[in-house]
Amino acid sequence: KRNLDGSTTKVFGTEEADVPLQMALFASPAPDPRFQEEAPQTLENRFPVGKEVILLAGKYKGCKGVVGGTNTAGEGDDKKESVNVKVTVVPPEPPFGLAIVRSVSEQFMSIVDAAHILKLPCSVLHKITGSFSVDPGRYDLGLNLKHKGEYCVLGYSRIRHDGSERRADGQMAWTVGDSLKVVGSGEAADDDKQNGNKVRRDWEFSPKAVKLIASYKARFPSLVAGLCKDPQARFYDVSQLFGPTNKGEETLKIVKEWVDTCETAKMPRVISTTSALGRDAVLAIERASEVRSAAVRE
Repeated sequence: KRNLDGSTTKVFGTEEADVPLQMALFASPAPDPRFQEEAPQTLENRFPVGKEVILLAGKYKGCKGVVGGTNTAGEGDDKKESVNVKVTVVPPEPPFGLAIVRSVSEQFMSIVDAAHILKLPCSVLHKITGSFSVDPGRYDLGLNLKHKGEYCVLGYSRIRHDGSERRADGQMAWTVGDSLKVVGSGEAADDDKQNGNKVRRDWEFSPKAVKLIASYKARFPSLVAGLCKDPQARFYDVSQLFGPTNKGEETLKIVKEWVDTCETAKMPRVISTTSALGRDAVLAIERASEVRSAAVRE
């Protein structure tokens, strides 16, 4: 813990905790400087003249500055210390990013609506947007827009949560405070269990995803027809999906090659609770930022 006087002190848990014996050491062979206690420092040592700093509070919060000197007045309990900082004031930047995000934000529809547009049963749409294996070769011919029930593709798929998956304390996962958990601190072990209650999750898809699925359906109509006949099967044989006149594994390779080269094939799968911008929004903000930077330089 870093104190106001510049010293650091160790923080220990208040409850007993079981630790595997193999993880316990009498002395660390490679001490981590983050956990070494330090004595109080003088203001001059902490903020030498010429040191670059960032202001964390006040009128110029977030601005960079350079230390110009330190002041000390009074003694004992009446002692007051301050630091003179020359601040580089940058004109406030207009919130152009927010305006862009609002203008290019993706519209999503429920899986029921997507199935209605594509004229497919929801069970088949779950298969196509997820994964399913076909023999011989155990080829995965799904688009994997949703993976393992909790991973999605930004801008293409997402899960609409019912609100019960928020943290029990109402706080964001990343916030100001310690980034390390102190052993024996008695904090909640697992907020995701939601006290044993099953959380409802409804999948939603964007128009881009619907367009991709429509291309898949048009490119491989016999495959989709085969899925419609038995949408609940865990594994399929090539003859189930392509009929007895198929070319066997060669047919599956053609489908797999198409899936591996589609627009979402190389995109990362992220946890469904991720709050992030889609690719189009990021590119739009980058372009606007470059234009503004050029204008500022001029």
